[in-house]
Amino acid sequence: MRARFPGLAVLDETTYVEVSDALAEAGFPLDWDPERRRFLPKAEEVRAGRLAL
Repeated sequence: MRARFPGLAVLDETTYVEVSDALAEAGFPLDWDPERRRFLPKAEEVRAGRLAL
């Protein structure tokens, strides 16, 4: 986050959970990807159903 927003005052103790909550509250619901160590857009849900023929 510091690289993307250098002027943002982020404490070293801030967790990804706190950032995720703040993003959701601000209208940016993102999911934390621990492997990539970054926030990504939420995966779209796939709905099971039948096709109308």
